[in-house]
Formats: sequence, C-alpha cells, structure tokens
Amino acid sequence: MLELKKVLEEAWEHGFFYNLRSGNLNEDQYQKLKEVFEALPSDVDCDKRMVTLLWFIPTFIQWQEERLLRAGVKKDKIAEVYNFFYNTCERILGLP
Repeated sequence: MLELKKVLEEAWEHGFFYNLRSGNLNEDQYQKLKEVFEALPSDVDCDKRMVTLLWFIPTFIQWQEERLLRAGVKKDKIAEVYNFFYNTCERILGLP
C-alpha cells in the first residue's frame, strides 16, 4: 500500500493528474498509472490519505474536460480515462 500511495502522490504532484491541469493528457503516464490500478485487489486496505488521493480523481477529470478538449484531446479519450478511473475507484472504495 505504501508503494501505491507513493505512486498516487507523484501523479498528483508532478505526474499524470498534475499534467491534466495544463490540458496535457500524457498517454505514457496514463498507461503506467493504469497498470498500477489494474494490479490492485478489490479489497485493498485504504487509510484516510489513500481515500483522499482516490475519491477526487473522477471529479477532477471531469473538471479538466474543457481544458483537455481545447488542447486537442479527443472526447472519446477523455471518456475512456474518466471511465477507467471512476470504475476503479468505485471498485476499491465501494458505493454507499
């Protein structure tokens, strides 16, 4: 879990999510992050910090949609990224 937390912190501070703020959907960073998420078991133990790093991802991607579109990212790609992270976060965190 410590490794996952480190990967997520990096993605928010200097990696994939950081770059989305600039309208840059970096495919290599996305694929690497996707591999990490796909390897996670559904019953991963989440502490408060992990929940903080995860729950905001889908909303954040939605907020960046206009910026990404203006930067030339295709709507289908944005939807793919959003759906992947939404479904993965739902799998890990569950629904109320």
